[in-house]
Amino acid sequence: MLSQILLVIIIILALIGARSVYHWVLHKPRESPPPDPDSAEGLGRGYAEEMVPCAHCGLFLARSRALQRWKRYYCCHEHMQQGPRQ
Repeated sequence: MLSQILLVIIIILALIGARSVYHWVLHKPRESPPPDPDSAEGLGRGYAEEMVPCAHCGLFLARSRALQRWKRYYCCHEHMQQGPRQ
């Protein structure tokens, strides 16, 4: 009787251990960090990009799509030619 109870306990512990190992293998953390959002690999993959305001109208747009002149960003050529709003 005691040996049967011991056998049941060992089987239950083995099942719990197997389930734990299975869960760990499926949900283990990434071994490599995600790509840098500023790199070409990170662009277009759901990563946030820095938003900058147009110096003329104040519209926020992605830095990669903005036009830059003298450390200021613009949304279009027309606003870049008109310069920053005073």
